[in-house]
Amino acid sequence: MGAEAPMDGHPAAARVCPTPGAAAGETTPCEEAPSMPAFLHPGTLARFLVLSGASGISIGVLAVAVPLYALGLPASAAEVGLIRAAGGLGLLLAAIPAGFCVDRFGPHRSFHAGSIVSIASIVGFAFAPTPAALALLVFCDGAARALQLNALGAIYFEALPWLGPRRLGWHKASLSTGLSFAGPLLAGLLLGSVGFGVTFATVVALVLLPNLLIRRIAAPRPSQGHGGPGTTLRDHLDGSRALLQHPRVVSSLLTEAVVSGSFAAFTSFMVVRAVTELGQGAGITALLVGLEGAAFIVTVFRGGERVARRTHRAAALGGIALSAVSFVGLALATSLVLLAEFAVTLGVGLGVLNLVTTARAASLPGEKGRVTALFMTAASLGGALGPAFAGVLAGTLDTRAAFIGFVPLYLLLAVLVLAPARPRPLAGGFTPLRDDAPAPSELRTETP
Repeated sequence: MGAEAPMDGHPAAARVCPTPGAAAGETTPCEEAPSMPAFLHPGTLARFLVLSGASGISIGVLAVAVPLYALGLPASAAEVGLIRAAGGLGLLLAAIPAGFCVDRFGPHRSFHAGSIVSIASIVGFAFAPTPAALALLVFCDGAARALQLNALGAIYFEALPWLGPRRLGWHKASLSTGLSFAGPLLAGLLLGSVGFGVTFATVVALVLLPNLLIRRIAAPRPSQGHGGPGTTLRDHLDGSRALLQHPRVVSSLLTEAVVSGSFAAFTSFMVVRAVTELGQGAGITALLVGLEGAAFIVTVFRGGERVARRTHRAAALGGIALSAVSFVGLALATSLVLLAEFAVTLGVGLGVLNLVTTARAASLPGEKGRVTALFMTAASLGGALGPAFAGVLAGTLDTRAAFIGFVPLYLLLAVLVLAPARPRPLAGGFTPLRDDAPAPSELRTETP
């Protein structure tokens, strides 16, 4: 396949290597690290967003359908909680191995393998005889989702330098739209009319659809960089440890975990506070949760360019301040209007922080499966620990403490962002961006 031009019509910059013994400035193309502009062909980005959205919808449908199906087995409330937790545990435990598979075998093969396991697990839901069997199948589906999501993240991070800052958060936005809105809505429509059998069959179709599209999307090949058939799991883990050596990478992972935990805790305890303390109905409660999710999606869809114009430190501090103030407001507000306003500002603050961590992840060197795995692990840990942390505070004190308790975490993030740190070279001679530096030049180059 010949060299191809991105959407803006300008040829992609070929990566070059110095030629030993050549005159000064003379270079030759690096055959082992070709550019990947094919992702930017008209329609390719749209196909990627469709398959990302379809993946999110399938997860969102199961998030509603599986607990309801479990109740009919029958399962107790505690067992339903364990079944829900099994999916998150599978995603968490499989995140690092999934990154290794993506780097060794490539995103396409890894995505197909994850889809096969996911489909087999979903088909098994309809035949699960006990809650324990259902929990095992949900665990397997969670592990399969790690492969799928890691493959999508690796493809997007690889293409991000050519996409420009305006598209920085489009992958996360399309995935979140399916997971938070379209998926639950479709689940309600299906379960109210056709039952669990057709609902699970629809999810299988939604898992199959991206497999028909992903082959037409350019992806980093296993032979690029240090990945490939010769890569071992030990090499993969050593590379991950090398990335963790830099404190700014660690602070970005902590930010990813806190953002994920904030999301999960807000969803759970906004419902509790609105119903039990403020006497609001289910419709109003759903509206508050929906406003926060909508604000997040709009921010990551539209805010990439604005975040890229600012330094990493300025953007991170802005998101941290907005999120912390919002949590205080959610804890103290007693009127519906104020609750709605702070729900929106929380969504914006979390969206800004997500864009910041995405930009940081995209700037990291090495195989993108490894980078995606680290951030996926952080998000999974945050999603699991956030509600548990908020639950302990709510049980010990009151529901308002579940929101106030996140403020010290954001203050800690602010301290980490403000603390001076000398950038240290990572593997391959890469030096991470300074915190007072703007976004990478390749992310500042706008494309129409």
